[in-house]
Amino acid sequence: EAQPNEYKPYQLLGDALATQGKREEAMNFYRRAIELKPDDPYIQNNLGDMLRHQGDLEGAIAAYRRALELKSDFSWFHYNLGEVLTKKGRIDEASACYRRALELEPKIF
Repeated sequence: EAQPNEYKPYQLLGDALATQGKREEAMNFYRRAIELKPDDPYIQNNLGDMLRHQGDLEGAIAAYRRALELKSDFSWFHYNLGEVLTKKGRIDEASACYRRALELEPKIF
């Protein structure tokens, strides 16, 4: 059975690798952290960032949506999802995300 904070070293290693541009390695650590703590929206969002930067837009959309399922009141999750949806040409969905981000945090842009 996983300990309450056992996921944290994996998340932190993922963060460190991501800042070094080592996205593939970072994703592996984020995925392990998610296995240990699947209800952490911030790790889901970080995984979405890595997937987006690697060109896996559908994977990024899924990760951002999962982050929003877990924490729907965080403006940046809506913003991130909106960015990827814009890249996919899904403008109506993206606009809804941006509107929600602005509702939650008017100074986000």
